[in-house]
Amino acid sequence: MHLCLTDMEDPRKRAVIRLMLTATAAQHDTVLHDFQAFVRTVGPDTEERV
Repeated sequence: MHLCLTDMEDPRKRAVIRLMLTATAAQHDTVLHDFQAFVRTVGPDTEERV
């Protein structure tokens, strides 16, 4: 899966995050749900730093 993030201050700048699941065919059904749950948590850090 590819996740494209646009810089809020300069929309010309972008970052692309590539997330991959590597598993055997036998493991696929067991790990797919966890991978999907993980993907839903990925996003930009919006917390302001001081």
